[in-house]
This record gives sequence, structure tokens and C-alpha cells, in this order.
Amino acid sequence: MLVTETSGVELAKTNPTIERTFSERMVSDLPLTAARRDVTRLALLAPTVSRAPGSNEFSANGQRARNNNFIIDGVDNNDYTVTLNSARVIPESIEEVQIQTTAYSAEFGRSSGAQVSLVTKGGTNQLHGQLWENYRGNWMEPVSLANKRALINDTPRFSVNQFGADGGGPIFTNRTFVFGLLEKNTRREAPQASNAVAATIPTPAGYAMLPGLPLGSGQTPESRQAVLSALSFLEGVYPRVTNYENVPATTSVNGVAVPVGTIRIPIANPYDLWYTSARLDHKLTDKDSLTYRYHLDKRNEPNLTSNRQFGAKWSV
Repeated sequence: MLVTETSGVELAKTNPTIERTFSERMVSDLPLTAARRDVTRLALLAPTVSRAPGSNEFSANGQRARNNNFIIDGVDNNDYTVTLNSARVIPESIEEVQIQTTAYSAEFGRSSGAQVSLVTKGGTNQLHGQLWENYRGNWMEPVSLANKRALINDTPRFSVNQFGADGGGPIFTNRTFVFGLLEKNTRREAPQASNAVAATIPTPAGYAMLPGLPLGSGQTPESRQAVLSALSFLEGVYPRVTNYENVPATTSVNGVAVPVGTIRIPIANPYDLWYTSARLDHKLTDKDSLTYRYHLDKRNEPNLTSNRQFGAKWSV
């Protein structure tokens, strides 16, 4: 009688660490819905990890989302300003992802949250490579409520293309190996209300009232003119406004009710991301080796931050 056993998750009796490891095959097969396919989001599949508000979007052991630690090939990968992973790593360059969540050893003692360790691919004695493309479009999506309020009657164009190639192999068999990868990630879209930031401003009628308002207590004609000069940019904003929300509404200026309204100027948020990775491994002896790894993450993202209340006028 032949008896076969299916291996499951083995309990390590000598190690109290709670962890989950994702192999290269698992990283490749598991869907990553984020636009940039961030492999750190695999942490949400590890024990004691849940979604949380914050830059990283996940929390381990009930800690803050900023309390996670990121490592690439044993090297620190933390952005100390916002406690994010510094270098972005795409799935095709990953050999293994390990998420440790609690009771880890002292070498991982930097943070009290998850320890996210990435191991990048290297070359082997066999030549190998791949091509890929990922596409996302919104041509089947209905017009959103925010766009309808902005008087956009057709779904604005939105498309994301991610395409690239990688390859690796030996330079000297059993001794020196190389691996390289290149990806371009592009997003193209039309202006849409989801990228807009609300601002409450005087309506055109309210703006026309400002020069004729009585002076306030202690106000001089020169100071009022300085205020009007500072608001003169609104003359270029009004032609781009398609709808005023919360009207009729007024605000008191020197005791006079001035009509105001809330605007949302649709804005596009395209980007071009280039990701390049290269790795060179040289085996000195059976116990010693040298590794050189190179990453280039170049980003061109206009209209991403700063003041977007008035469209792209002051966005960067």
C-alpha cells in the first residue's frame, strides 16, 4: 500500500518568529492591483498584518503603519522622512519576499512593525529572460459622480501601460553571473475631477464687487489694492470653472455679503516611470561571494503635489 503525504506549513519549533515567505513563483502569480505593482503590499497576506491609514497602508502587530522596516538583499531600504521603502522594486526583479511580523531576532530590531525583506534575482548558469506588458484602461467605466458635477459627460481617458524585459546568465560558468532588467510605466489621462482639490472663491459677481467695497477699520486704499492685486489671478481661473457648488452662499467682507462658491478644476495626473535594475555576482570560494547591485528609479510626475486647487497653475 502506497501512502503519500502532502507537505503543509511546517512549524519551526526552534524559532518563535511568525513570518510568511513568498517565492519567485508566488510573487509572479499573485495579482498586485496597485498601479505601480508594489511588492511590499504582499505583507497584507502575512499573519497579524491588516490595512491601516498611512503611507504604507499596512500595519503589523497593531503598530503604526510607519513602524515597518524595509530591507533589500540585507541592506537598509528605508526612507527616513516618511518611513516608506526608499527604492521601489517591481515583481519581475524579485526572487523572494519575506514578511516577519513578531518575535524576530535582534538583527531585525530597527522597528516594531513588520520586517519586509526582499531578495533580488541574480544570474544563473542557464540563460533566461522574459518580456511582459500590463495594461489597464477605463474605456468601459461609467462617468463618475464627481465628473458629472464638473459637467464632464464622457468618461475621461485613463490608461496605464507597464512593459519591460529582463535577462540573465553566466559570464563564467559556476563563477560569475549577471542579471539585468528594464521597465517603463506610463500613465495617460484626460483632466478629471478625481484629481481636483476643492477651493472656495468669490464668484465672478462677488469678485466684481470687491473694488467697490467700503474700507475696513484701519484699512488704507493701498492695502486694499494690494489684496486685489493678490487676487487678480482669479481672472485667469474663472474661464476654467465649469460649475460652482454650494451656491448661493456669501461671506462677509467689511460688513458686505460677497457671493462665493466652491470650485473643482479637473486636472490630469500623467506620469512616466523608468525602472532599471542590474546585479553582478561573483563566487570567490564555496563560502565567500561578492555582489554588486544597481537600481535606477527615475520618475516624471507633473501635477502630483503642491497646490492643485486652481488646476495646474501652482502644481509641481
